[in-house]
Amino acid sequence: AARPRLVGAVTHITSLGFAAFLLREIKRLDPSIRTVLSGYQATVSGEAALERLPWVDFVVAGEHEIAYRDLLAGNLAPRQVVRVTERLPLDSLPPADYANLDMTRYQWMSVRASLNCPYGCAFCQENAVWDRFRVPAIEHIVDEIEAQLGRHPQRHVDFIDAEMTTYAEPLARA
Repeated sequence: AARPRLVGAVTHITSLGFAAFLLREIKRLDPSIRTVLSGYQATVSGEAALERLPWVDFVVAGEHEIAYRDLLAGNLAPRQVVRVTERLPLDSLPPADYANLDMTRYQWMSVRASLNCPYGCAFCQENAVWDRFRVPAIEHIVDEIEAQLGRHPQRHVDFIDAEMTTYAEPLARA
């Protein structure tokens, strides 16, 4: 009903198949919609994803939030891997907006504080998406948690960070 121009799916380890299915069905319903695949699985093999999934117009490697700005502006030709090198300003990002979701149906409030992992293991998928470990100021993380808990009924926060050991203690104190 909304008639979007662009639809994207962010993949994690287990969601690539579902994301590919969803984007294929969207493209089948309206071939004019541009489809975007991003996240771990898409990033690790972007060219292969484009080759195997002809209904996907773009694969985003890197911080996909930035790529959407350019994709929505219509500045990119389809059927390409978009490699993002610009970095999100973590200390100035607003809290996630869940206004269109019925949050009473969720038990946990998810918060992501950092990007990547400080250890850089060769076998880990985190390094395929983000080039270095980044954490915003502890006060920014606390503000995000307080904003989300103030807006929604959940009393449990689930951190979806890859690794928190380098800032867990100062975050707990704050």
